[in-house]
Amino acid sequence: MTDIDRWAAEILPLGEPYDPQAVADAARLTAELVRRLCHVTIDDTATPGPEHVDGVVADVKATVAGLPRLCRQLADRLQRFAGTPGLYADALARGAHPNLVIECAVMALRSAAATLHMADDDLSVAHNHTARLGVHDPKDAP
Repeated sequence: MTDIDRWAAEILPLGEPYDPQAVADAARLTAELVRRLCHVTIDDTATPGPEHVDGVVADVKATVAGLPRLCRQLADRLQRFAGTPGLYADALARGAHPNLVIECAVMALRSAAATLHMADDDLSVAHNHTARLGVHDPKDAP
């Protein structure tokens, strides 16, 4: 088990029942790590060579590859709430019936899943190219 695997297991252990707060925390951590990656990759020291760019591309591709499934699973879960007694939509729904709010969210999640699947395809192409790059002398890197 790698350090990354151990950290992930600490944040979000696998095995039912799952802690809803741990699930939310894992999603927030993912968002924060992406924000930080956006920040640090502005600087050339974060990816000094093409092989470093490739490593990030490969791992971003792996992340994006799982997002369509996550979106579909969230849509499926949300859909099972339709018709639940006591289900309500708050004031920001402007009087819309909760089932309509669910239907709109489910459609958006399924659309996001399709879009993310296309992004995964594009990242595969990018990775196929970045994996073939290198610099003979690292001092020559920009």
